[in-house]
Amino acid sequence: MHLTPETGLISHPTPSDDGEYSGQKYETQSLMRKEIHVGALVYINDGIKNYGKCVVLSGQREYTTTTSTVTFQFVPYAAYQKAQAESLKKAKQMANEEKAKADLKAKNKRVKDKAARGTVKNKRTKRHKKGRKK
Repeated sequence: MHLTPETGLISHPTPSDDGEYSGQKYETQSLMRKEIHVGALVYINDGIKNYGKCVVLSGQREYTTTTSTVTFQFVPYAAYQKAQAESLKKAKQMANEEKAKADLKAKNKRVKDKAARGTVKNKRTKRHKKGRKK
């Protein structure tokens, strides 16, 4: 979907970054369009600047008796991919750490089980030897 002043863009995008997207998060307002929802890809051109392909992060729909609008936050697709790549990298790192902990726990359990089996085997052997002596 292409969003321009001719297709319903009401206001010029204004920066509204919280630091997550390196100053590339914007907020704008347009006429109500069902295509504008969280996660939607929208091509935005306000006549002054072409933002290109963007991802809608959040939004709020407003209904009045005269008009219906949607105010939404977006970031350019490249900035979104970069931010997601960093969070994906962190998630993978945490998953690897959790896997390493689980593997260590399983290894320790196997060692304990092996030691317990050895103890049981030794007791059986002693009982067997004791029974033969009689």
